[in-house]
Amino acid sequence: MPNFIKNFIRDFLDIYIDENQVREAYGNEYADRFSSVDPKTGKKKVSVSKVLKRIVGILIFAMFIFFIVRITTRVGW
Repeated sequence: MPNFIKNFIRDFLDIYIDENQVREAYGNEYADRFSSVDPKTGKKKVSVSKVLKRIVGILIFAMFIFFIVRITTRVGW
């Protein structure tokens, strides 16, 4: 499989908060307060916006495939 497909799949499955995004959004002095790692458990935090964007993207793609199949099979009224 080509590298760009592997990278696309890896990026699609990565739903955790990116440390660089936290630093860009809040600056270095506030980055520790809004860390990408939960201080109690030590686990990475999940980004809700990434999850929702992926769900919407998959739904739009599925609807597109459904309409293409519906149009090409000529099953209708």
